[in-house]
This record gives sequence, C-alpha cells and structure tokens, in this order.
Amino acid sequence: MSDLVDRTSKQFWINLWKDGQPIWQLKSVNKFLLHNKEVILAGKENARVFIPLCGKAHELKWFLDLGHRVIGVEFVEQIVLSYFEENHLRMEETTCPIINCKIIQTPDHRLQVFVCNIFDFKRECIGPVDIVWDRSGFTAIKKEDRARYASLLKSLLAPDFSYGMLSVHYDESLPAQTLAPLSTGEAAIKEHFGDVASKILLVDSNVVQSAPFLYGAGPVTASLWCLSA
Repeated sequence: MSDLVDRTSKQFWINLWKDGQPIWQLKSVNKFLLHNKEVILAGKENARVFIPLCGKAHELKWFLDLGHRVIGVEFVEQIVLSYFEENHLRMEETTCPIINCKIIQTPDHRLQVFVCNIFDFKRECIGPVDIVWDRSGFTAIKKEDRARYASLLKSLLAPDFSYGMLSVHYDESLPAQTLAPLSTGEAAIKEHFGDVASKILLVDSNVVQSAPFLYGAGPVTASLWCLSA
C-alpha cells in the first residue's frame, strides 16, 4: 500500500507535523501507563528507559521526573527542539559517534533524544535498556518491517528488562485512515518477541465501539502488555 510506504519517508513526517498534531499525539501521559506504572516500572530505580519513535511523547518527561534516564529516537529534529522548548527543558546538542546523528539532550544527559531513523540506531549508542515504553512503535511499523524492528529492540534489552507495549486490535477489513495504528494481537507480539520474553502479560485493556481512525467504525480493543524475561 502506497500510504504505508510513505511512512518511511522523512519528508512525509516533516509535512505531517507541519499540518498539526498527528492523530496519535496525546494531550497527556497515556492513562494505561499511569494506572499500571508499578507493573511497567517493575521496581526499577534510576533505570535506562527507551522510547522509540517518541515524537512529543509526554512520557519522556514523565519518566525523567520519576528519576530515570530517558532515551528517545525521533526522525524530525524540529519536533525534538520544540518538545524541549514547550517543556522548558534546557538543552544542548552533540553528535553520536556511533551512528553520526545529532543528539539533543539536557545538560545532565539524563534525557537524550537521538535524531535519526530508528533502523539506524544501535545498542552501542546507549548501552543496555532496562525499560522500553513502546506506545506507537511496533503498531506504526509496516508489517513487513516488524521483524527488523523487533530485532533492533531486542538487541537493546538488558537481561532483567521490562517492556511496556500498547496495541490496538480491530477488523483489518475496515477502511482505515492513512496513519491508523496497525491492528496487532497477542500472536504478533509472541511471534516477534517470544524468543526473549518468557512472560507476555496482558496488563490492561479497553474496548471502544468506534474509532476516529476507522472513520467511526469499530470495535477496537486497546491493550497494554508487559514483556519480561
């Protein structure tokens, strides 16, 4: 599908943000995470938290304020700059010596956002990751790229990892907007992460009868999963 091919284009994302907030941009921290933070945090302190395809995710600062070290990856530099400005975060710029991309970070380096394509990112850029918050990564990646995406994310994980993932599940025969999250069920998560995650826990879920990205059709089941070794 051509609309999915566009998702790999940097200019596509630049134009999308110029047109306003994308449909997946929330007004606050995800409610599933707020209500189940103990499960995702898994008792970890001063953890290294990774947020792929972060955009302007409120969770960046939320994890930071909880005392964790936070790393995001975002394609569009202007989005990162505006996020720091909007949240009154002091910033500095440096370059990742591993993949030669720009890093926008707080002076204490506890919040870092790498400006690059997610598939260029490497474990050597940051070291092992204790917590992953994947709200709009796995469900945004084209299905033919999911194995590649999962392989990258798995390569980042520390042995005692906690991986929070949001998914939506719906009838894929329904007409959907170009940027609709891709329908994702437990089987897909097990297929791509079951080799490293011995525990795949359904933490919370909610069913709505209609969704804007399906032009008002439904139902749609939103789920929070926690993957761990």
